[in-house]
Amino acid sequence: MTSETTNGIARHPRERDNLPFHPLADVLPLIESAEFDRLVADIREQGLLNPITVCDGKILDGRNRYRACRAAGVTPRYVEFDGNKTGLVWDKEIIGTGYWARNQHEHLLIAVKGEPPMAPPAVMPASVIRERRREHSRKPEASYAIIDRMYPDLPKLELFARQRRKGWDAWGNEVPSDEAPPHPLDIPACLRRAAS
Repeated sequence: MTSETTNGIARHPRERDNLPFHPLADVLPLIESAEFDRLVADIREQGLLNPITVCDGKILDGRNRYRACRAAGVTPRYVEFDGNKTGLVWDKEIIGTGYWARNQHEHLLIAVKGEPPMAPPAVMPASVIRERRREHSRKPEASYAIIDRMYPDLPKLELFARQRRKGWDAWGNEVPSDEAPPHPLDIPACLRRAAS
């Protein structure tokens, strides 16, 4: 049976009505009770906003959304896992410490909410950034430029930030407190700067 697709996302895959969960999905817990009921109500009202990721015919990510879609009577949408879409690698140009191997790189993960448009191919980056590391937890400047170039008009958020940046929300306990105005979002306590 075939299914209609948009941007690689299966819109009406009837052959996937009873998918098993991939063992790696156990990394995140199943939600239950009132939390699950809220997810069901949200999906019933707004539809499924983020497609369910499938690997080898099993649900890798989105099993709570999958269960909620079924409970809400909403047809789930699926996307096949593609390991090439997970992020970038930052070559820090300096070898650090490590247990089995001396680390010289970090993974830069790209997280999105909803379904942002694909960036034009002309501004899509290579998967490796080469930039000398600086202070602990400071991201490479190139990463901000890449994201700003790919999505100039979308809101952006930096977690574990060290400073504010124009056009970005900055959450982190190293953002100077005089630069951190009250924020309308509920910032987790672990990311708030302690009063000095």
